[in-house]
Amino acid sequence: MIRKIIIALIMLFTINTFGQQADDIIGKYHLPNNLDVQIFKVKDKYQGKIIALNGYEDGQTKDFKNPEESKQNDLLIGKIIITN
Repeated sequence: MIRKIIIALIMLFTINTFGQQADDIIGKYHLPNNLDVQIFKVKDKYQGKIIALNGYEDGQTKDFKNPEESKQNDLLIGKIIITN
């Protein structure tokens, strides 16, 4: 019986030690389309915003491809592109 408890405890600690935590995604990433994004947490939700363009789409700095006309003049840097 004690042996089973010890094995169960070892398995429990191993899972907690090597398991990936949700907050591990927080950080900065360079995407294949030359955007740099920063993932951060607001309350219990994750968001990502553009922090650098790196020559994205031949120097595009505004969201002119946005289907909503009212947002086509928004700057891409600082734009939230990942929610929840």
